[in-house]
Parts: sequence; structure tokens; C-alpha cells
Amino acid sequence: MKRIFLSLLLLIIVTACSSNKAVWVKSGSGPDEYKKDVYDCRIESELVSRYFNINRGLITLIERRRLFNQCMESRGYEIQEVK
Repeated sequence: MKRIFLSLLLLIIVTACSSNKAVWVKSGSGPDEYKKDVYDCRIESELVSRYFNINRGLITLIERRRLFNQCMESRGYEIQEVK
């Protein structure tokens, strides 16, 4: 089981390092609004995952990222790749 986890972790790290970077963009948004939205979405994703008791290691991180992404999209942001 430990070997599978380490293999999966290595695959995630290699994939993350080799892929293009992405940033959240919103037309007409300034840096202050962006910082506030990122902060609010991080807090919201944390609270929702705690409310539904999502505490299973890697699953927690994946679910929080999904909740964060949904929050940012609901505020009008889109992911844009940076090459």
C-alpha cells in the first residue's frame, strides 16, 4: 500500500513539474480584488470540506482544490495557461 501511495505521489509531482503553469484571470479585476477573492475562496473551500467532514489525506486536498476552483469560477474567473 505504501508503495502505491509513493508511486502515485511521484507521478503527481512529475506531472506538476512538467506541465504549463496556469493562472486565474478575470476581465476588469485588479490585484486587490483578486487577492480578496482568492482568500475568500480558500476559506470557503476549507469550511465546506470541514462541514462535510472530508478528512482523508490526499482526498481532502483534491476536494478542497475542486471547491476552490468552483468558487473562483462562480466569481467570474477563468484559468489561463502561461507558457
